[in-house]
Amino acid sequence: MWSARLRCQSRAALGARSFSSPRVMTASKVALQQLPLVDVSPLVEAANSGRSLAPETKRQILDDMRSACIETGFFTVPTEGVLSNQLIQAAYRRADEFIALPDPIKQKYHCKRSPNARGWTPMFEEPSYQPDVVSHLEGFDLARELPETYVKEGSSLGPNVWPVEVPRFREDVYALYEETTKLSTVLFKSFAEMLGLPADTFLQHVDEEAEAFMGLLTYPETVAAVKNSTVGIASHTDFECFTIIHQNGEGLHLINRQGVWVEAPVCDDRYTIARVDLNGDQSRTNVGFPSTGSSSWLVTCSSTGRTEF
Repeated sequence: MWSARLRCQSRAALGARSFSSPRVMTASKVALQQLPLVDVSPLVEAANSGRSLAPETKRQILDDMRSACIETGFFTVPTEGVLSNQLIQAAYRRADEFIALPDPIKQKYHCKRSPNARGWTPMFEEPSYQPDVVSHLEGFDLARELPETYVKEGSSLGPNVWPVEVPRFREDVYALYEETTKLSTVLFKSFAEMLGLPADTFLQHVDEEAEAFMGLLTYPETVAAVKNSTVGIASHTDFECFTIIHQNGEGLHLINRQGVWVEAPVCDDRYTIARVDLNGDQSRTNVGFPSTGSSSWLVTCSSTGRTEF
């Protein structure tokens, strides 16, 4: 089978990803009930309808977010009332159908053929983030659809590439991108208010030039013993503000605030909001979505003087 994840990242700063020392690490399995659940659906519903939310309801959600960030470092959100499960599953199917195409066809959509890094990344070509380590995955990257006039050196803006060999690939995958963008907008606002900052503190930098990527990542099943030099992807720290992930197969490892790696259980009706490490020996596909600010966003310390939460 193919296992899939939706991975969405919101970039709050520019820079390179860093990595931790273990090449292939182990993680403790945890029950779904042990992962913090923050129901942001009232915030999403209020944003979609234009109505205001009861202050006590909003305060409780922000308090739950803050507690999860301080105590655990990540949290989950329900898909119900946030993103359509039908839309998520449609994106998974399109990802599976693309990966099943012969390599010569997929080569037409190789990201190196694109001036803005859109399209297919073949097996073993995804950066592994550690020396002498190979990433055992295929990927397909897309971002905000913009005209070719936005393409310029040093920028990832511009049009996407769409495989015409997969019916409804563009419609279904980009629909999920747009819906996840709405979720990331709610989260940007909520993170600011959670920190006691004006609601638009982060959103003011999220314009049409925000370099928000979505990645469809497929980790094929391994049928033989895996060497330490071959991993799904090595442990690393993203440079984005937050990452939104949906997975349909085991292998998502998260490091908590206590420095302990845990393996997030698979759950069709949950998204995980976190910085992530991906590892495992079963086939799976991730759909990842980075929500970011524009490349000119200069990040400084907030007036609260807080350096972390």
